[in-house]
Amino acid sequence: MARGAGSWAQAKAAGIDDRTLSRVREACNGYYQEYLRTEAIEIDGVEDTLAELSAYVRMAIVTTAK
Repeated sequence: MARGAGSWAQAKAAGIDDRTLSRVREACNGYYQEYLRTEAIEIDGVEDTLAELSAYVRMAIVTTAK
């Protein structure tokens, strides 16, 4: 990953076939969606911190999640 290759690219380079990668990726996406639906992911103080920083810093939200 230090060279810019994500875990899926590393798995493919290690010889994991596309069908298996697709099946595992779908399972991971399902677990992640369930987590987002059922768990509180807020971090105390983040809203206040972002509000304060917004006066000084241009911000955006970025994610690698689909």
